[in-house]
Amino acid sequence: MENLFTPYVASEIPDAHNVLVLAPHPDDEVFGCGGALALHVMAGTRVHVVVCTSGDAAGISAVREAESQDASRVIGYVEPVFWGMPDRGLRYGEALVQRIHDALRMLNASVVYSPSLWENHPDHRAIAMASMEAVRRSSHCQLMFYEVGAPLRPNLLIDITPVLDRKRAAMACFPSQLALQRYDRHIEALNVFRSYTLSATVEAAEAYERYDAAFLRSHQPAFFTSEYRRQQAKGLMAMPEDTPLISVLIRSMDRPELDKALDSVAAQTWPRVEVVVVNAKGPGHRPLPAWCGRFPMRLIDSDQPLHRSAAANRAMECANGAALLLLDDDDWLDADHLHKLATALQERPDAVAAVTGTRGVDADGVCIHQWNEPALGRLMLVNQMPIMSVLFRKNTTTDAPRFDAQLDLFEDWDFWLQVRMQGEFINVPGVSATYLIHSVNGSGVHEAEPSRLGQAKLRDKWRGRWPDAWLDALRIELEKGSHQTHTLRAQFNDVMQQRDALQIAVNGGAQERIALQIRLDDSLNVLEALRCELDNGKQQAAALQTELDDQVKKVGERDAKHACLITEKEQLIKRLAVQGAEHLAQIELVRVLEQEQKSEADNMLTSVKKQRNNVTHELLLARQELHQQSHELARLRNVQIETALRVQTLVDSTSWRVTSPMRSLSTGVRKLRGL
Repeated sequence: MENLFTPYVASEIPDAHNVLVLAPHPDDEVFGCGGALALHVMAGTRVHVVVCTSGDAAGISAVREAESQDASRVIGYVEPVFWGMPDRGLRYGEALVQRIHDALRMLNASVVYSPSLWENHPDHRAIAMASMEAVRRSSHCQLMFYEVGAPLRPNLLIDITPVLDRKRAAMACFPSQLALQRYDRHIEALNVFRSYTLSATVEAAEAYERYDAAFLRSHQPAFFTSEYRRQQAKGLMAMPEDTPLISVLIRSMDRPELDKALDSVAAQTWPRVEVVVVNAKGPGHRPLPAWCGRFPMRLIDSDQPLHRSAAANRAMECANGAALLLLDDDDWLDADHLHKLATALQERPDAVAAVTGTRGVDADGVCIHQWNEPALGRLMLVNQMPIMSVLFRKNTTTDAPRFDAQLDLFEDWDFWLQVRMQGEFINVPGVSATYLIHSVNGSGVHEAEPSRLGQAKLRDKWRGRWPDAWLDALRIELEKGSHQTHTLRAQFNDVMQQRDALQIAVNGGAQERIALQIRLDDSLNVLEALRCELDNGKQQAAALQTELDDQVKKVGERDAKHACLITEKEQLIKRLAVQGAEHLAQIELVRVLEQEQKSEADNMLTSVKKQRNNVTHELLLARQELHQQSHELARLRNVQIETALRVQTLVDSTSWRVTSPMRSLSTGVRKLRGL
């Protein structure tokens, strides 16, 4: 019996060549059906993801789009397509249905994944209803409802155990959303819970409601009607027809600004609007199209010019809306203007009108005035509500307020007084409409004398008609204003005392700053003295370097002299060698002549021996002197090397501590000079 409520056996993913996935926001495609998409990719199915909104209500759209692209690469399908529709602005209707149907047909998709009707988020519900209608119109297609923010009633469970890690990795690609809430933990818990009725080998599963096009055409799911009624009863307005119709009434003089006014109406986010344009110019008004954007538009023509009051009354008579808003053809609205006023009226059924702030701009678009949250108690004294700032309920009774054609100015002020007699106004915070203030050719309300006369005429009309409750409210408001003035004066005095205390603190700070400046100047003087001392040290080091260079030069000259002495000694040795050879020749000659002149030879031999001994002794002395000079030359070379090392040490040092070794070196150089 239990299997009639939920599956007890896991199913395979639907067989398909092309799959279309509809994600209301960047991340829904992964959180809702990421496991099934990974299985489709493994099976070779082409998966196409469409992210419908920018997602900027919960983050930066560019960041969220990049996260969806990262997730697509993890799972393995092509990068998503981003439609960029307004976040929390999706509305079920023909435009959304047709766009989904066109995408389905262009991709030739046989399976469509969509969030379910059970979802809480309005964008999810809008996509659910639109996708169901788009699939119903298809000849062959299956619709797979997935769950994200609310559990659904599944008729199919898919085992995602083989791709669970891949889905986890894809969910981790959304850090901007996981920083807000641990959606990955919640989704995985939901997937684990969905394995409750499956075999023990299934770690996680995704739940779906599957319907094919034929089933949707023959009998839509019974729960659709009940769910729609449930949402409708809660005021969720699942369909545009569930929202009240608002009539935007434009008294047109066919000004050039009319196009801007109509464009601002076309951009309204409220889903049900009609535009009623009354020709107040008369002959020559340009024709208008039947549509203002997605809203129907009617031009109520006139063969003669109409007074502003007559044009406004004519527009109210032709309006079909439950709530009305008057817009002059040279003013315009922000896109959320109607939505916030209508929402305020829905929340307060006892109120007859809602009013919000308006900015006043000149012809250059510069804001020169702003009406913020008008004090309704002072409506007796001044009008703080430009005509487009008020959305009021349509009154079909015989005593319904009407614009007074007897008033040339301030007919809207008079009208608001009449509406105020019918019930309460609601103040809605914010500024969402723009009033163009003409310097010339305006209505005259901003000119001193016409304004004074107009106010006098209005007060004459209302004199004696003010309800006592209004007077009491005005008195209370004035007393409140007086109390606020007293409070502000006290706050001003407190601020002045704080300012004086701050001034004293500033003066004390100035004195501290002066003392710090003096200390800074002293430090700078010390630094300057140190810099001068360093410069002197550099100059002395340069002088020592010059002196060392001179000593090195002199040592080089001494080396040259020693080289010349060595050369002379070598020449002397050569001469002595020549002389020795000559003496040997003479000895040989003496030996030849020995027999002939023996006595003379003996004498000569003795003489030669003596001479040879003298030469030998002299040669020995010369060799000894040469040895001493060679030893001295080696010592001088060592002195030169030591001098060069000390010079290099002096060059590398910048401290005064090297001056003592330098003086020692100078002494050594002087000793060398004395050699």
